Amino acid sequence: MDIEKEVSKSIFKAALLAISLFIMMPSVIFPALPLIEKAFPNIPRVTVELLTTIPNFGEIFGLLINPFLVKKIGRKK
Repeated sequence: MDIEKEVSKSIFKAALLAISLFIMMPSVIFPALPLIEKAFPNIPRVTVELLTTIPNFGEIFGLLINPFLVKKIGRKK
């Protein structure tokens, strides 16, 4: 097998895993918010709740920058 194809397969798998984990992060953190609030009583509740919203900003940023990356890199065939 060609080494470049192997590397691109590995990069694709790593990218897909990273995206999946990034999307699932808020739903995993959400049930733990009350415990996090109890563990850090000096931190405002709004700041703790940002743990579930900050990953969504990353998704929005990725969606906005995607067309520019496709133009620069090109589509995968």
